[in-house]
Amino acid sequence: MNQGNSQHKLDVSEKLLILLVDDNDALNFLHKKLCAINLPDAEVISFENGRLALDYLNRNSKFLEKQEVLILLDIRMPVMDGWSFLKEIEGGGLSAQHSIVMLTSSTSKLDREKAMSYPFVMGYLEKPLRGFQLQELADAFNKVHRN
Repeated sequence: MNQGNSQHKLDVSEKLLILLVDDNDALNFLHKKLCAINLPDAEVISFENGRLALDYLNRNSKFLEKQEVLILLDIRMPVMDGWSFLKEIEGGGLSAQHSIVMLTSSTSKLDREKAMSYPFVMGYLEKPLRGFQLQELADAFNKVHRN
């Protein structure tokens, strides 16, 4: 990433892959645009449910072993919700490779506590995602993956 471009650009690797896992097409569109502005070197892929995202992760597990992956995960979705996705990730051994941030409309304290009980969940944000939150995510992601 060209760090001389702007002080608003994030200091993340060109290898960062962001998976948006949410059934809300309008929010996925908005979140992709925010990522493109704030993380121009990141690749962003969206999935409308946890099953599609999990299938992608499993199909590409060898390639993704060396890839930095940030998953922005909604809780309530059809087919496979965020909770089922977290259980599958945990049980399948993929959790060590990826960082997950819950990105949800749930303001429930219980949901927040449940999500943060997973050691690979690095954050809990309420929708919609905001630009300044991407900077905070990038900083936290860099601490986890650069040390």
